[in-house]
Amino acid sequence: MYYEDDPFSPCLPNDYDFESDEIPQYEDMNEDGSIASSMTSNTRRKRKLYENAKEVDKGYAKTCVFIGGKKVPIQYYHTSYNSGATIRNATTGIYETGLKVGRSNQDTLFKVVIPANKEGHQLFYDSPEQFERHFFTQLSVDIKEKWEAQAILARERHIAEEERRQTNERATIEIR
Repeated sequence: MYYEDDPFSPCLPNDYDFESDEIPQYEDMNEDGSIASSMTSNTRRKRKLYENAKEVDKGYAKTCVFIGGKKVPIQYYHTSYNSGATIRNATTGIYETGLKVGRSNQDTLFKVVIPANKEGHQLFYDSPEQFERHFFTQLSVDIKEKWEAQAILARERHIAEEERRQTNERATIEIR
């Protein structure tokens, strides 16, 4: 059975389908049964397409940091400063549903602004530890504790707002 909101359809192409000229043949197999070099070229092609797609993304950016005297490139996704813009995870690039810039629930995420262009880029992370892993850095315990306290208050505030909203919806339904 196929549902409209189901992203998989057997009728549509997907990442597991081979083009007719890409179907692995017996001679393409290694002794252990794995697919040989013809598939690595396909993988390289897909990676190149993925890299090109990131370059077109207006929220995608790169920077470099020095670690042990070596320049290390870091890729990230930044969020617009416009109030009401959907927040984007800096590491994954995934838009956080229900989290908007300027709303109180943005405080549940760890926010960093890094210098870039005139205003800098605003980055959002699930936690300070996610930022540390992404930028190969270490934050002070004080910063982490301060964020944790702020995030707890923001979550409690968000839960209270949701309960208030649901109560108002129930009251509206009962009045009708």
